[in-house]
Amino acid sequence: MDNKDIDNKDISQHDVASSQHTADGDAAAHAAMARKLHVQGDLTQEAYQGVENIERVTEHWTWTSLILTYFCLWSVYLLWRFEGSFERNLGPNIQSLFGEHSYLSTVSLAANIASGAVYMPLAKILDKYGRVYAFLAMNLITIMGTILIAACENIATYIAGIIFVNIGFSALSYCTDVITADTSVLASRGIGLAITGSGSIITGFGGAAAAAHAFSPGQNWRWAFGALSICVPVVGVVMGYLLFTFDKRARKDHPELAPAPKPHRNFMQQVGAFIVEFDFLGIFIFIAGEVLFLLPFSIAESAPHGWGTDYIIAMLVVGFVLLVFFVIYEKFIAPVPVADWKLLTTPTLLNIIVINALLSIAISTWDAYFSSYLRVVYGQSLKDAGYINSVTNTVSPFWTFIVAFIIRWTGRYKWLFFSGAVVYTLFVGLLIYFRTPGTKIGYIIMCEVFLAFAQSQVILGVQVGAVAAVNHRQVAAAIGILGVSGYIGNALGDTIQGAIWTNSLPGELKKRLPDDLKSQWKDIYGDIQEQLSFPMGSPARTAIIDSYAVAQKRMLIAGTVVAGVMLCLIALLKDIRLKENPQAKGKVIGEHHHHQQQQQQQQQQQQQQQQQQQQQQQQQQQQQQQQQQQQQQQQQQQQQQQQQQQQQQQQQQQQQQQQQQQQQQQQQQQLFGEDGGNTTDFMVLALQQLADSMDRIVQTLERIAQKEGIVGQNVKPPLPTPFMALQVLITCMAFWPPRSAAATTDGATALSGSGFVSLPSSPGRTPSPAASPAAAATTHGTTSPSGSGFVSMPDSPSPAPAPSSATTDAPRSAAVSLPVSPGLAATAMSSATATDGATSPGSAPAASPPGHPGPAVYSPRGV
Repeated sequence: MDNKDIDNKDISQHDVASSQHTADGDAAAHAAMARKLHVQGDLTQEAYQGVENIERVTEHWTWTSLILTYFCLWSVYLLWRFEGSFERNLGPNIQSLFGEHSYLSTVSLAANIASGAVYMPLAKILDKYGRVYAFLAMNLITIMGTILIAACENIATYIAGIIFVNIGFSALSYCTDVITADTSVLASRGIGLAITGSGSIITGFGGAAAAAHAFSPGQNWRWAFGALSICVPVVGVVMGYLLFTFDKRARKDHPELAPAPKPHRNFMQQVGAFIVEFDFLGIFIFIAGEVLFLLPFSIAESAPHGWGTDYIIAMLVVGFVLLVFFVIYEKFIAPVPVADWKLLTTPTLLNIIVINALLSIAISTWDAYFSSYLRVVYGQSLKDAGYINSVTNTVSPFWTFIVAFIIRWTGRYKWLFFSGAVVYTLFVGLLIYFRTPGTKIGYIIMCEVFLAFAQSQVILGVQVGAVAAVNHRQVAAAIGILGVSGYIGNALGDTIQGAIWTNSLPGELKKRLPDDLKSQWKDIYGDIQEQLSFPMGSPARTAIIDSYAVAQKRMLIAGTVVAGVMLCLIALLKDIRLKENPQAKGKVIGEHHHHQQQQQQQQQQQQQQQQQQQQQQQQQQQQQQQQQQQQQQQQQQQQQQQQQQQQQQQQQQQQQQQQQQQQQQQQQQQLFGEDGGNTTDFMVLALQQLADSMDRIVQTLERIAQKEGIVGQNVKPPLPTPFMALQVLITCMAFWPPRSAAATTDGATALSGSGFVSLPSSPGRTPSPAASPAAAATTHGTTSPSGSGFVSMPDSPSPAPAPSSATTDAPRSAAVSLPVSPGLAATAMSSATATDGATSPGSAPAASPPGHPGPAVYSPRGV
């Protein structure tokens, strides 16, 4: 496959975290190397000097310099595509000139092994010494390879030239991909890769035409490679000038960025440090192991005893042992490993590396002999076969641009990656059916077009997904490991292809060739010109076509199986947001877009912060409101509690009052029965009882006075006594408050509307019943005329009461009939007479009861 299949990147946040340990591993390794070599100074300070240099360059160069740089990178890929077209289209003819057409896969295998081995030390050169030094060094190797091919006189020189050219151009493409990663942000990385690879649009048609013209009669095919040896150094000079100029300018503007002075070392120390630092021993073991283990698969059929040949068995065993020893050496013995193998612990990068190897295997299992198949089976010319074989290189750039812009817009790549793998697997499977004799060539071209679309998506997915799992300092190492996986995949694919070819075509030729040509099968097998010499439709040509069909079918079946495994791994791949990590900075592709995105993100972050602040303020306000509400609720609860307490206190007071009232009522009931009166009635009753007691005392005193003979003497009326005042008080209290309804209390009747209140007499006395509401009340025979204002008192208990009468139409009286002593009654009546001057009309004058001596006259005893 194209060496550009082994590239770039992929950056998941989880994978970035897991890749941060690699710098520490490098530091420990460099320190161990320094101790072993007794070299002064710390090599770890120089380990990433090249990365810092390119970062300074991109910050200080102009946009014009960026455009010129990408023109140089585009030119590198353009020249590489021309070289690939020459190798694919001229290679079978050149090898046929030396009689070695069947060694196509063997030459490709050797070139892939050597190219893959150079990636790891080149990654260290890129990181430590800078991009420009590695670019110029690989330019020199490429120039050397083109000169060897142009001047070759045998198959060995040609193979050596092919190996050097493949090493040089693959290394230049590697440098180009690293510089592309340095000069483009991660989301726009696909656009940068599409720009540098767009030169294949020219070589898709121009490369095949140039190859056909170079091999035409009268032309020297050597000038096809000679022209490359002239163009390659021109590109290198322009690229070196740009990088050197702006690196110098950056150092001048920022002296603090200049590297620290290197420690003094003698020549041997420098050589020893260089050998150990770049692990030349590990590289040698790796190359030897790959060559010895993989090469027998391509040459076993041509060995004297096939797979049983002694040197085939020895190569397989020694190669396998060396590969196992390489792993042990890198893990436990090497002072500085050839690669940063800790990157393989990153899940996404490891998955991408395996996918890239499988893609290389799937393509390489059938690609090398496709041009020969078109010429032999379909009778296509060298130019037309080149056009068909270059469909992928012609169609891919257009579709790559579309896919790259979709990736930039979405920031995702996995599902484009997966859909491309699905289409690729489908149409490789269809080629199994269409790549048979008698099938129209249009179906082959249709499959090639769809494979071009699919392959461009898959390759761009590998390139964009490879270094996204690492930081900027680890980009070169990640691409290097990816490149190794691609070339190992190519080598394995070439091995499978060579094994199928060498084990299928010779046997089919022996079986299918006419009897007169069976002895010439080796010449036919090893020379495409011999195969083309037989006309179409002849038995020999038909036998050759059928033999090609069997071999191609087996190759495509192997490629389809490998593509199916690749599809499963892509489905398990982690999808990554490419916009989250730009990687590159300065004046780079996508920087303006990324800057706008950053501004938008900052604005969004500011808006989110403002929204958060507003939400916080709202939450604070809500909390304050809730606190206030809680406080109000607490206050209300306290007030309610206080009110409840007050109500409880009031209820308790009311209960206490009710209890007191009940107690008073009980006392009243005990004293007066069930129909007890009010407070005034109680007082009147109490005073009445007191008056009764006093009356008894006065009567007793009167009887004593009668016995002593004091009664009847002319003595002045006595002065009002306290007993009289007491009776006046009782009378006044009887008039207040006035009664509006009759009330009966223990035998005493209050007449409705009369204003009289008849109170119970003293014990043993019977109150006089009321005749009518307007009648006078009679008490013990003493009549109080209605409206007279007199108080009728009972006289002594001995005389009988006189009948009394009362007028029914007399005015209302406020008199109260009380039991009083005769003396007090006379005094009260005389006082009333004296006051009024006459008796009330319609009433009879009061008369002394019979037997009563008249008004009581007090005379001192003994007078």
